[in-house]
Amino acid sequence: MMPSLAQLSQHFNAVKEPGYLEIYEEHFGHLRDKPINVLEIGVHHGGSLLMWSEYFRFAHVVGIDIMEPPVRFSGNIRFCKGRQDDPDFLRQVAASVRGGRFDIIIDDGSHFGLYTKIAYETLFDEHLSSGGYYVIEDWGTGYWDDWPDGSRYQPAAREWEMAAEEKNRFVYVEEGSFGHLPKLFHSHQFGMVGFVKQLVDEAHYGAIRNVSPRRPSKFRTLNLSEGVALIRKR
Repeated sequence: MMPSLAQLSQHFNAVKEPGYLEIYEEHFGHLRDKPINVLEIGVHHGGSLLMWSEYFRFAHVVGIDIMEPPVRFSGNIRFCKGRQDDPDFLRQVAASVRGGRFDIIIDDGSHFGLYTKIAYETLFDEHLSSGGYYVIEDWGTGYWDDWPDGSRYQPAAREWEMAAEEKNRFVYVEEGSFGHLPKLFHSHQFGMVGFVKQLVDEAHYGAIRNVSPRRPSKFRTLNLSEGVALIRKR
């Protein structure tokens, strides 16, 4: 029996949350014996690259980071030193793999909203295969008060208790009852959290009425869970 991601993570000290690994087993298991291209942004000490290399035995695994990990890689692993907010560097890395596209991209890099967005916008359209997966890890840093682009989470007041401008309310009438109901619902928008919430717009893009030109969403699915945003490309 082949080892699970949890077993490989422990063996190689990959520093991945158990819940993340369960999600990856569920979504990536059917690719385990395929000759795919995998990119991980942010590799820390390199254990995660060793984990992916062993899990995807026939894959080409590429890792990038601003610091060189203290591990010598061989076989199906390649490391490239560089920044995730450098589009030219990211394009060069993508151009170096078969077909210029990855089947799985996992962003475990800076955990800054802007840098994460730059990498996503550089790689998703042109360098992720149709049906491929784009994963953003640890997006909850936007809720951390001690994180550079995060902020302490402050629950919004219930909308029906908030004073609001008339333009942000509408009149609802049903069977003789009516009320001024809210249009705007406030939420936390800092750092990675704010970027992930922008992805919700893309998930519904094909049905948004006032955009031009109209097009389908780029996403087949968008799955959000604690710490992991997982996109399946259309």
